[in-house]
Order: sequence, then structure tokens, then C-alpha cells
Amino acid sequence: MLYGFSAFALFACGDATFKWLSGGYSVFQGIATVFLIALVVVLGAAARSGRLGDAVPRYPGLVAMRSLLLAGAVITFIWAISRMPLADGYAIVFTVPVLVTALSAPLLGERVDRGGWLAVLVGFAGVVVMLRPGFAAVEDGHLAALASAVMFAAGTVVMRRIPPDESELAPVVGVLAVTSLVTIPLAVPGGLRVPAAGDMALFALAGLVNAAAHLCLVRGLREAVAALVVPFQYTQMVWAMVFGALLFGDRPDMVLLAGTVPVVGSGLYLLLSHSRPRPLCRADAPP
Repeated sequence: MLYGFSAFALFACGDATFKWLSGGYSVFQGIATVFLIALVVVLGAAARSGRLGDAVPRYPGLVAMRSLLLAGAVITFIWAISRMPLADGYAIVFTVPVLVTALSAPLLGERVDRGGWLAVLVGFAGVVVMLRPGFAAVEDGHLAALASAVMFAAGTVVMRRIPPDESELAPVVGVLAVTSLVTIPLAVPGGLRVPAAGDMALFALAGLVNAAAHLCLVRGLREAVAALVVPFQYTQMVWAMVFGALLFGDRPDMVLLAGTVPVVGSGLYLLLSHSRPRPLCRADAPP
């Protein structure tokens, strides 16, 4: 759970840096630069510690699938927050714990009770409120954030399918490498801009932060079930409000906050229901 909290705090710092730099560079150039830096940092640290061989996945199919899903989630979310306030993007992506619960039943065979499915429906209702159907046009940024949530949730489920003997390094390297490979060709047509020294320092900082965040997230998903780790994503709303107010002058409106309440509430219910101690059955009783 501590790894999960750390991962999403680091992700929030990286997202704020992305948004800060998005005014002067294309979204694809920013993502490619940051993820290439993160990839070099992770591979360099692995080589220095003699663990470079762990970057080669034992289960390439599952690692590649997760990497593609998370690459898509990263690209669509960064694109979304470049066009909307940071808090708005997070509020929509907060559906991830609800989506993970909905997907874990058919894909992981995990049992979801009536309360869990009710939480899924309540969370979906919160998203509908945030999208303001009939009151305001749904913009492309909203749809991109929702697509990001779906892909991140699917990537989380795939991570739970990867056997425990897979190294922690391979999924991280996979995400960083695939995201870099996808965004580099997309950045070229829009024209590349040589970053100033100060901006390059921010790109490097964002790369370090993202590398640490992905390592923490993989470790957290290895140490606990997804429903105990992913709800710490809700702490990003606090960071989003702080960064949005201090850096971008954003103020979340009442409709956004009203939609966030059921989404966060449903996720917290899922967290508590999974962390509640279960009584021992006879087969589990000590001798």
C-alpha cells in the first residue's frame, strides 16, 4: 500500500511537469523525451547493479500486452491534460479502481459480490455526472481521459496475470520502451524543438520521477491485490488541486466535485471490502 501511495504521488508530480511543458512542445515530443530518459535511467541502474538480464521478460506476451495498454493510457492521458485542467483529468481517470473490479471478475476469476457490483454502478454514475450529458459538450479531452482509464485498468489486470517469477524490471522496461517507440515517430511530423537548458532539466526530472513511479507501482501490485493498491490513485486529486492552483490557476467546479464523490466513495468501499479480514474455514484452521 505504501508503494501504491508513493507511485501515484510520483505520477502526479510527473503529470504536472508534463502539463507545464506542454505549452512549448508537442505532446508526443514531451512523452518521447521523458520516457527515453526514464528508460536510460532504469537500464543504467540495472546494468550497474548487475541485473540487466532481468530486463528480458520471461513472459513476453503478457509483458508486451501490458506495455501496449499502459503506453496507450499514458499517451491519451497526457494529451487529455494538455487540453483540460489537471483535476478534471484525474477525476475521470479515478474510474480505474472501479474498472479493475469490473474486469477482474471475467478476466481474473476473482469473486465480486453484490456490494462490489453496486460500487461499480455508483462509480459509473459519478463519471456520467462529470461528463455533464445534456448540459455541456463532451470535449475530446474528456474522451481521451476516459480511454486512458480503460487502458490503465486493463493493464493493471494483465499485470495481475503475469506469474510471480517474472522480474519486476521487465514490465517497467517494457512500458518505457514501448511508449518511447510509439511516440518518437508521432513527434517528428509536428516538428521537433530543441529544449532550452531549464526545460531539459524539467524533462530529466520528469523522466526520473516516472521511472521511480513505475517501479513502485509494479512492486505494489506484486505485494498486494490490485484493489488494495489502485485506490491510492485518489490521492492524486489532492496533488492535482495543489498543482493546479499554484501552477496553472485552475479551480475545480461544483459539478466536477459532485461527480468525484461517488467515484471516490465506490473505490474506497472496494478498498475496505478487500482489506476486511475473512474468517477461517475448516480447511484453513490450524492443526
